[in-house]
Amino acid sequence: MELLNEIPSKESSGVAITKGGGLDINILNPEPQLMLIHNCIDEYTANILMELVDERGKQAQYQGNPHCLEYRMNMDATGDDKESVAVRRLHKVYYPIQNLIPQVFKHNAMDFLTGHAGFWILRYDEGGEFENHVDWSMDIDRTDKKYAHKIMSTLVIHLNEGDFEGGELSVAGKVMDIPKYSGEVHDGWTYHRVAPVTHGSRYVILAHFLGVLKD
Repeated sequence: MELLNEIPSKESSGVAITKGGGLDINILNPEPQLMLIHNCIDEYTANILMELVDERGKQAQYQGNPHCLEYRMNMDATGDDKESVAVRRLHKVYYPIQNLIPQVFKHNAMDFLTGHAGFWILRYDEGGEFENHVDWSMDIDRTDKKYAHKIMSTLVIHLNEGDFEGGELSVAGKVMDIPKYSGEVHDGWTYHRVAPVTHGSRYVILAHFLGVLKD
């Protein structure tokens, strides 16, 4: 696992700003901490996920309308069909990441995680985008049952590359270079967006980690 951004040390001088009135101000503003998980799924699993959203995807219903197709996977799938196989493989990725998130994001408002709200496969076709937003404010529901806990962080795994243009993921204004089959995790308070896809289709799968705030 690789941390993309580190909090500056005490020796970091930041940006020096001198204002009138004798104030000498240093702006530190450490960038948000992010995680990059290399090769967290394989080609076989990625192909299953892309097939599922192609066959069963519907217009996404997220707040802020991401202009893409989505398929919410059946988390209770236990058979030998391709969706059940994919769910079992995704759980092997999800649980180690869930255990690590409280350690990585221990300095933000999150107290602890309680689980996740399922896996969503998204397909952004030409013109598809997701405007600048934070995940914390989203209303998450599953089978019409509202979750009491809010989104603490989000995992996004990229399923393809090279066969689409545009669709760059930016986190806190920084474009992320994430290879296919690898994932990125950011906290629920950091603004991020997906630029418009100009050619082809961009496929990702995401999971929202739910939890509660510190007192």
